Amino acid sequence: MLISNFLFDLYYFYSLGNPESGFLAYFSRAVAGLFLFVVGVSLTLSVNKTTVLPSKKIWLRSAKLLVVAMGISLATYVAVGQDFVVFGILHLISVSIVLGYFFLGCPWLSLIVGISVLSLAPYLGVAQEGSWWLVWFGIPPVGFHSVDYTPLIPWFGPVLIGIFVGKMVYRQGETLFKGRGDRHGFILKTLGLLGKNSLVIYCLHQPILWGGFVAFGML
Repeated sequence: MLISNFLFDLYYFYSLGNPESGFLAYFSRAVAGLFLFVVGVSLTLSVNKTTVLPSKKIWLRSAKLLVVAMGISLATYVAVGQDFVVFGILHLISVSIVLGYFFLGCPWLSLIVGISVLSLAPYLGVAQEGSWWLVWFGIPPVGFHSVDYTPLIPWFGPVLIGIFVGKMVYRQGETLFKGRGDRHGFILKTLGLLGKNSLVIYCLHQPILWGGFVAFGML
């Protein structure tokens, strides 16, 4: 994610590369897909059992992410104007952890729906004109552009597939691959530290990158 956004910033500031075509486009989509896949896996680890409605823990987590996402929308509106983040990846995650909760008890349904959601993406282009009310769904109005746009279709798909994999690999909260990481304790601990602070890293990395690019430009 950090590398992907660094490459995007190179294009934004210096027109190096093109994040909408070629390698950078595929790379950024793969990174976003992996990011959301991990969200689904993590959801299976944080919730032991399902009920009819999402628990207080889920609502609080969703609300926390939504507040941060709205803060990013405001910050990007000040920074880039009309290209600000309307429904970015944090907005999607906030919605996905609530919707994904209902699939925790049915991992195979999660897989089927996840693949179906991904398959729907090409057909959204048939819609000639969307509306602002459908931006979150994946049918934006004509001329819409955002520096981070991650609508429900197709990006909810990787979350659902992550739920399926999480349920298969981490049954009863325990991994099937026990003892594989003993020889790499330092690496796993470092990755674990990054994982536990991923939201902080996500919120801070772009201001740091942008500050660096601005300082470089001034020099």
